[in-house]
Amino acid sequence: MKQLLRQYWPTLLVALLVASAAFAFDRVSRQLRYQRQRDLVSFELDTVRGHFERQINRARETGMDLSRSMAVRGEVDEAAFEALAREIFAPEDAPFCVGWAPGVTFTAAYPSENCPRLIGQDAARQSIHDTRLAAITLRRGGVTEGPRQTSDNKADLIFYFPVETRRGYSEELLGILSVGVPLGKILDRSGATMPQSHIEIAISTGGGSGGLEEIVFGRAEISSEAPVFAQIALPGGGFTLLAVPKAGWNALTASSLGLWSGILGISLLIVGLTYLANTLSRKRHEAQQARSFAETRLGGLLVNLPGAAFTYTMSPGQDTPGPDDRLLFFNPTTNLEICGIETSLPEANAAPFWALLADPEEVERLAGEFRESARQMRPWHAIWAIRTPAGQRKMIDGRGHPTRLEDGSVQWVCLFVDATEQIDRDRELEEQRELALKAQKNESIGQLTGGVAHDFNNLLAVIMGNLELLRDEIEVPEQVEMIDASIGATRRGAELTRSMLAFARKARLQPRQLDLDGLVRNTQNWAGRTLPKTIVIETTNHAGLWTIEADETSTEAALLNLIVNARDAMPNGGTLTIETANAMIDQDFLDRQEVDLSPGRYVTLTVSDTGHGIPTENLSRVFEPFFSTKPPSAGSGLGLSMVLGFMQQSGGTVLVRSEPGNGTHVTLYFRATKLTRPAPRDTAEDINPDSARPSGRHVLLAEDENDVRAVLMTMLRRAGYRVTEAPTGDAALALYEAAPHPPFDLLLTDIVMPGKLQGTSLALALRAHQPQLPVIFMSGYTNEASIPEHGIRPTDLRLMKPVGRAALLDAIARTLDD
Repeated sequence: MKQLLRQYWPTLLVALLVASAAFAFDRVSRQLRYQRQRDLVSFELDTVRGHFERQINRARETGMDLSRSMAVRGEVDEAAFEALAREIFAPEDAPFCVGWAPGVTFTAAYPSENCPRLIGQDAARQSIHDTRLAAITLRRGGVTEGPRQTSDNKADLIFYFPVETRRGYSEELLGILSVGVPLGKILDRSGATMPQSHIEIAISTGGGSGGLEEIVFGRAEISSEAPVFAQIALPGGGFTLLAVPKAGWNALTASSLGLWSGILGISLLIVGLTYLANTLSRKRHEAQQARSFAETRLGGLLVNLPGAAFTYTMSPGQDTPGPDDRLLFFNPTTNLEICGIETSLPEANAAPFWALLADPEEVERLAGEFRESARQMRPWHAIWAIRTPAGQRKMIDGRGHPTRLEDGSVQWVCLFVDATEQIDRDRELEEQRELALKAQKNESIGQLTGGVAHDFNNLLAVIMGNLELLRDEIEVPEQVEMIDASIGATRRGAELTRSMLAFARKARLQPRQLDLDGLVRNTQNWAGRTLPKTIVIETTNHAGLWTIEADETSTEAALLNLIVNARDAMPNGGTLTIETANAMIDQDFLDRQEVDLSPGRYVTLTVSDTGHGIPTENLSRVFEPFFSTKPPSAGSGLGLSMVLGFMQQSGGTVLVRSEPGNGTHVTLYFRATKLTRPAPRDTAEDINPDSARPSGRHVLLAEDENDVRAVLMTMLRRAGYRVTEAPTGDAALALYEAAPHPPFDLLLTDIVMPGKLQGTSLALALRAHQPQLPVIFMSGYTNEASIPEHGIRPTDLRLMKPVGRAALLDAIARTLDD
């Protein structure tokens, strides 16, 4: 026996090798056929899953459309609900079951013949226990329940959508919309039960091969037959499709053809191995060259990228970034330039990457982007702020695309760039746009205000003039008192017009040298008596306070406005402080406050209160026209706008500082001056009703408003003057040229009139013939930018309509006397 073994051992060895090769070949062949069968099942399952997901997504999106429509319509009864559901679901021709639960009980269903089991169910006893949570989840596609197995061995998937409507400034939950999706019917529509299908499908509530929980549709034994898995991901959950061949996994026994093919293959093994070795060697060399070329190109691309490229891997089972996450940077130099840290730090531990974020809100927001991207397997994109170790703040624009790896972890291929300069430019452009819109809005309001003021002052002039003329004819005390009250109302109307012009920055100011401390004392004396006793007034005066030049009436009105605002801010009492001081303003202060002023000497007037303060979000809007936090009956929202308009027109500004709960400080900045000059004469104050009224003096009256002209003529003629009237400047010049010279003792003219000659140009034309002709100008609204100053002399008076009779006659008498 030993001899035979020595002689035939090569033969035995070859026989053993051939038998081994045949067995191995047959085994490999069976495995290949088995794997090919699994690939075919997987391909067919992927096709079914694609159709299946589209059906599910269509049900969810259609349900969301229905919930939005019901939220807009408000209350929906059963008939309206069925009509609305039919309108939305019928075109889809889908086997969905839709239920409507106003409150918590389902009262309507569509289609009613297929969904009777929904009626009367309590929605609160379903998977939704917190309607506010449902309202939040609606933005992500609704709340998902199931799939679950029903009593008739069917599987249903249910979406819940809260239906909300806006009531005033809050939202109200009208009810819950339920959309039931029979998964078996959806599978029918997905091609799983068609005759040409080769697979049998079951549905599991689990999340994959490692976490099957329950078979809710199909044969329960499928889970033990090595099925192919396909996951269906939904907002808030998901489930798994399992597939096996209808004929089972046919591994196929060894066949003679396979055996002989193996033997033949072994016979050709030597030649084949030689050829294969040569081929593999050549292909390996080519693959190494291609890889080297690809690595060179990729390296050049990464070096020239404007941002940092990296992969971020989240550990299996996590849905939130954590310390065990892994980073791998492809271009470390760029990351160092942007973030200021070596890539070895975040690659060893992800904590330094998250530590760069400027504040906790940024961390939570970016982590939320990763979390939602991992849950829904969708790309993420975010812009966030970081602070480098050197203290530099930067804005980062990043994005990433997720991939789920075989071990269950999620990996993103990410890129982020330094977007600081671009974001700063965009922010600057937005600020400039807002400033331009604000300036355009204020200019439009100013033009409108000016036009209204002009017409309103003309109306007040007619009313006041006729009332004063009527008063001379009335002797009944009660009627005289009523007329005096009406005259007072017209004067208050004129003050209102003056305030409107101050808001529009186009008021006719009369600046003169003022002692601000004296004005504060006078205002405090009479305004303090109107404040509640629970408010204590304190004043702080600066020794050696500089003088200012400002309109006294407007300054008093501004101070009174601030006092009233302080009073309203302290309904339960407090301390109101009025303080004056000298201030030297430099360029650094102006840059910090961002105000449009020139450096120099200023006098400040500060009004402070201990009230509730102004909320931070409202502090930037306090000067907006018509913005007010007071009730509609307590304020118009124009107070601070008028104060700012007056101060800017006077060469100063207003600054507001406030903290909620710590009161408010409003400071007015007046330009200080050392100049002294007498008060201008274009005022009608300190009038003398008993001034001399010489008869026979001839007045040329130019006024385009007929009613105003009639009232003025009556006043002047009753005072003993001769009057010649003209409706325009052109007509007045024609009357002057046709009369004997010198025909008139005084010109009383409106400034703005139709025709070629305005009031100032009319004065120039008449003074060309009569240089010493006295002139008094009147206007309901003087726009300083449009009135040529070369037609007005320093000795000329300007009167703002409406002008009282006594003030008008006194002005004429003083002008003629001079």
